[in-house]
Amino acid sequence: MKRKIVLDTNIIISALTFGGKPQIIYELVTLGKMFEAYSSMNALRELLRVLKKKFKYSPEQLQLVECSIRENFIFISPDKVPEIILADPSDNEFLAIADLAQADFIISGDRHLLTLKKYKKIEIISPTKFLEEVLD
Repeated sequence: MKRKIVLDTNIIISALTFGGKPQIIYELVTLGKMFEAYSSMNALRELLRVLKKKFKYSPEQLQLVECSIRENFIFISPDKVPEIILADPSDNEFLAIADLAQADFIISGDRHLLTLKKYKKIEIISPTKFLEEVLD
């Protein structure tokens, strides 16, 4: 059975822009063999907004990213988003996605998420720890 994962925005941005461990995880997702990755339209919109605003992605680049995400992620629509992370409320979307998907992991580089360590039964871990756990 494939492990269910949620990648937060900073992991996808790091994978696409900087490489490293987030890129390895993203490539494992796109190969489609080991993981089912989940997202939502809200998460996709946030990703595209940040890529455009902070990283100056062109419309063509944004379209390629959107196509890749739509092809490789399972989209779900959480009805209710918890209000757990008050310092950065947009992070709560990833908790909602993971909860609805019954994910095994949320992979994040965001301190607000990482500080939680767990949400319900879902582990919140860094890319490094994730790769250590799944590739061992």
